[in-house]
Amino acid sequence: MYGVRLSNDQSLIATVDRTGSIRFFDRELNPVSVINDAGSFSYGALHFSRNDLWVGVGNADGVRVFDVESGRALWTGRDHQKPLYAVNFGARDRTILSGGTDGVCYLWDLQADFGSEEWDPERLFSVLIRQEGRPAYAAYRQLAQTPEQTTALLTRKLAEIIKHPVSDSDVRRSIVALGAPSRKIAERARTQLLDLGMAIYDQLSKHLEAGNLTERKRLMVKDLMRRISGRTRRVVALLADLETQVADMSIDQLLQASRPGKLNGMLKEAKKRRESML
Repeated sequence: MYGVRLSNDQSLIATVDRTGSIRFFDRELNPVSVINDAGSFSYGALHFSRNDLWVGVGNADGVRVFDVESGRALWTGRDHQKPLYAVNFGARDRTILSGGTDGVCYLWDLQADFGSEEWDPERLFSVLIRQEGRPAYAAYRQLAQTPEQTTALLTRKLAEIIKHPVSDSDVRRSIVALGAPSRKIAERARTQLLDLGMAIYDQLSKHLEAGNLTERKRLMVKDLMRRISGRTRRVVALLADLETQVADMSIDQLLQASRPGKLNGMLKEAKKRRESML
């Protein structure tokens, strides 16, 4: 093992090793996921972004940024001539610093490759919350360039999740349909649950904890919860990263309106992160 890091919210441990892999574990050291194509390492150049969405690594080929949730590569810088020994994200995760055995340090602008395409904010939000990897990353970067407009958009979207609870009977029916013999019906149920998103996360958690699901459905529900959590985490992280005073008030209002649960916990973490940025 060449390096180990604890995420900022202290929920994940990341390691890099001689196999060229980045491995993620929970606090009890249970394996969570692995990125197998991270490159060849000589040193433990590894760091979580401050919002915990991404991980930066420095290897023999340069510096790379990966999506923690999907494991997909998001960005690469290759100007170093020799292996890297240090990487670290800058303020609001908009830059990354890398240092190598070539005696050179680079400060990279992680926003430089995004923002040239004019997209409607609603469409960008759809990409942010429905897609994975580089498309979602690009949408995140583009939305961050219009902080006032994006603050209003994200606040409205999160408020809709809080104000419109979904009937538990509807959630239960969709979970039952996940095991339907018809692949079409099962996939439709999965899509419906994903589209409902964080509004049903805590309900899915209760059904999982009840212990009355088959092993196959347990795995499917756990995968749905992971995806829903990852998508919503991007939205909350972006709101916390926006340099507007209104974002502070929005987070406070959303916290007061939300019930104890996953979304409420994300908002609390976002509030802490904003306070640490002052």
